[in-house]
Amino acid sequence: MSEIIEKHQTLDEYIDQLIESGHEELGAGSYAEVYSIPGDDSKVIKVGQCDFSFADDPYLEYIKRIDPTNPFCPVVHSVELVKFLDCHRYIVHLERLTEYSKVPNGPEVNQQWFKDHCISSLDCKNVELDVADDRIVDVMDTIHAICHEALHFTCTDIGQNNVMYRNTNQGWIPVFTDPVC
Repeated sequence: MSEIIEKHQTLDEYIDQLIESGHEELGAGSYAEVYSIPGDDSKVIKVGQCDFSFADDPYLEYIKRIDPTNPFCPVVHSVELVKFLDCHRYIVHLERLTEYSKVPNGPEVNQQWFKDHCISSLDCKNVELDVADDRIVDVMDTIHAICHEALHFTCTDIGQNNVMYRNTNQGWIPVFTDPVC
């Protein structure tokens, strides 16, 4: 994945530096925050929690396994594993996507897309699919494999905060950004 970088500052000091240099927090979830990159609207920085060994992190495992050419997967530009004075974090530079609430008619687009592509059910250990695009099956197979192999993360986490949208010449398509926890 990446070698471990040691920073001689706390996480709070690092985040303060980001904010002072013009990065804006775009969103936060249970395990990570996402920040803008001043002057580059095509990328973001994701700062996320991971254990002190950097092993068995569901997000890191997911981005390690995804196919970068699959349109339903995020484009990851770089990954850093960072030891701060007070904690460990991953810092990922990735493409900036759009949350469904900011897609024109987002809730309807989201509901219609999933209805059209028939993702019927997902749970911690089983995935039932009837989909029109094999690349979605590839993403679901990756998620399923991670959940089955996991020691301490075993659930899918496919909800409105972990599926973002990319605008393409064929319309808005979902991108499974962080589907395991």
